[in-house]
Amino acid sequence: MKNKLWILVVGLIAALSANIYAEAAKKSSKSKQRVINTTELCSDITGFRGPVPVKIYVTGNKIDSVVPLPNHETPKYFGKVKRSGILDKWKGMTLKKAATTYIDAVSGATYSSEALIENVQQGAKSGK
Repeated sequence: MKNKLWILVVGLIAALSANIYAEAAKKSSKSKQRVINTTELCSDITGFRGPVPVKIYVTGNKIDSVVPLPNHETPKYFGKVKRSGILDKWKGMTLKKAATTYIDAVSGATYSSEALIENVQQGAKSGK
């Protein structure tokens, strides 16, 4: 009798664990992060010295982060863009909002920052 009760309890725990795991996996797959890479999409959008591609990390429909990819912009000026905090402006925005939100260019690095902004906007539009 004790063995049957023990088997029943173990089976019940296993069933509950499997159900909890399945629910967690379902939630995880719904909020899986994806990446929008603008290298090819925005190859015609240039800064001062060429394309300024970015990777846009998105979970659900919201932007987690924007990361600039290697480019040929002058390091001194592109560093100014990075230090300005512009890359954080899109954090938490929906793709729809990011595609249309006006962001000021960085003074002293106008071409580089405008190209970066346009890359994010076009990437957000393509990722809807």
